[in-house]
Amino acid sequence: MAAVEVRTPERTLVQADANGRVRERYIDATMTRIAREARIAWRLDHLAAWQHDLEGLAHFDPDYPYDVAHEYDHDWTTDPDYGAEGVHFSEFEEDGVLIDGDSRPNRLQERMLDTARDRIGHRALTEAYYVFVPQLVEHLGLSTRQDSPVDRVRPDLLVMPTEADLQEAYKREPGRTAQLDDKVPELVLEVLSKSTATRDLVVDKRRLYGALGVVEYLVYDLGGKRWADSPRELLMWRLEDGVYRQADPDPGLSEPDAHAYLSEVFRTHIRFLPDAREEAEEFRHLPTEHRPPPHFQWYDPEESRWRDRESDERDHIAQETRQAERTDQAVATVREFLDATLSPAVLDLIETAWRRAGPPPNHLRQIKAVLHMPSEWRSLLLPDEPDDTGVSDHTPVTGPK
Repeated sequence: MAAVEVRTPERTLVQADANGRVRERYIDATMTRIAREARIAWRLDHLAAWQHDLEGLAHFDPDYPYDVAHEYDHDWTTDPDYGAEGVHFSEFEEDGVLIDGDSRPNRLQERMLDTARDRIGHRALTEAYYVFVPQLVEHLGLSTRQDSPVDRVRPDLLVMPTEADLQEAYKREPGRTAQLDDKVPELVLEVLSKSTATRDLVVDKRRLYGALGVVEYLVYDLGGKRWADSPRELLMWRLEDGVYRQADPDPGLSEPDAHAYLSEVFRTHIRFLPDAREEAEEFRHLPTEHRPPPHFQWYDPEESRWRDRESDERDHIAQETRQAERTDQAVATVREFLDATLSPAVLDLIETAWRRAGPPPNHLRQIKAVLHMPSEWRSLLLPDEPDDTGVSDHTPVTGPK
């Protein structure tokens, strides 16, 4: 029995939704719990053959702690920590049914990284291995099914104390053993999947991150990951006296689907906000797993609003649009009221300057003043512009038409 044995799965239709929709799902008899346990037992008895099969994979990493409990194929794996390029994570139920792939976590990682870097700089990273010291591996008893030590994790988001610490952690020479004085992440955030929820919440990850000294540990349930109907929810633990204590969301900033927590690492509150487009017509017919992912946001107390890169870009575009409309109105006003007072060259000069830098905030009052003092047009309408245009202050008046 080969370690990476591949068989064509049987495709079947399964009633997947209470509202009567039928979704196409795959059943693979080789991926039932019984079949996988049999394959694990074979691998344990034939470790050399299994290792030989692994080494035949194009993405084989000699430093990775491969586990006989997982499948490693050319383009997929059941190991949630395996991050080889081009290899996607697959989950199967006990009867071999392929769990519908959730496309949101990968897109959510991009949003988390953008938000983190916008707020705290380039000391955040996603989808990268963090390697910890052998002493910790031994202390916690972290091992694969074949008792090989597990010395790394691949969190969805981690934040190092400084940018230099992050560079040091991820530019080490291959094969370098982690040292006791290596910097550890200040914050780790895991996005739950059905098969990793218990490990991330209770068993390995919380125990590991607490022993490492990670100050803040967060997990996010996109809905239905902890149990069948588990709500969409962000949970947070803080390290206090060496023990994780679950934090309470801030009632003043939280919403039913968007719990907000004060983060010492982000120096403000953070949250996940469901994407408003989820219920838009273009996405409503799709399964939840393929709708837009939530936004990872931080609270800006100076502006009293929640921020993320996409909302900032939308706000910037909206602000530019409002400014352009205000400039259009101002230019139209100056031409309408001063067309008989200022020369075309001066009016063109004013329009060019206003479209570049915006009109003065009190431009209406200044336009009225120019009607009475035409020779003062420059100081009134272009107070911040240098007088290097070659347009004389004494030649703009055209006289009544």
